[in-house]
Amino acid sequence: MPLPNQDLLLGKTVNDMAIFKGDLLIGTKLHGCFLYDGQTLSPWSAPINEELKQHQLNKITLLGDGLLGFGTIKNGMYLYDSVSKDYRVLNRETGLQNNTVLSSLLFNDQLWLGLDNGIARIRLNNPIAYYTDYTGTLGMVYDIAWFNDTLCLGSNTGVFYFDGNELKFVEGSQGH
Repeated sequence: MPLPNQDLLLGKTVNDMAIFKGDLLIGTKLHGCFLYDGQTLSPWSAPINEELKQHQLNKITLLGDGLLGFGTIKNGMYLYDSVSKDYRVLNRETGLQNNTVLSSLLFNDQLWLGLDNGIARIRLNNPIAYYTDYTGTLGMVYDIAWFNDTLCLGSNTGVFYFDGNELKFVEGSQGH
C-alpha cells in the first residue's frame, strides 16, 4: 500500500529506517530524514537534518533515552540528543579510522561501527573525551585550567581555550 505524500521521497534513495518516538524515521542518502506518523509523511524538522543532508546519511541507530546515532559516508557518526537538540560528531578528527560509517549496532551499552577500513567501539557513557590537534598549532601543553567556566590550555606556543569544540588562541599570549 503506497504511503500518502510519498512524492516527498520520489527520486530520493532511502538508506535506513527506525522507530522513533512512535513514528517511522526514514533516512535518505542526500535529503536528510522524514517522519511518517502512520498517516502523514513530512520532512523531519530537527536542526541536525541539514548536517545529515550535507554528509550523506547512511545509517540510523537508536541509542536509548532520546539519543540517536546517524552514520554518514562523509563525516563519521553523529550522536544526537533529541531532547536538548545538541549533537557531537565522532569522525577522523576525533579519533575514528575514517569518516565512512557503513554499519552501526548498539551492543552491551556500546556503539559498534563498521567503517570503510575496520571497526570502532564507542563507549557512550565514558566521561573521558579526547582532543587531537592535527594542525600542530597547539604545541606542547604544559598546563590546563578552568577559568570562568572555560577550559584553558597553556602551551609552548601560547594560551588557548575551547569555544564549544573549537580551539581558539588568546591574542597576545605567544610563547611559553
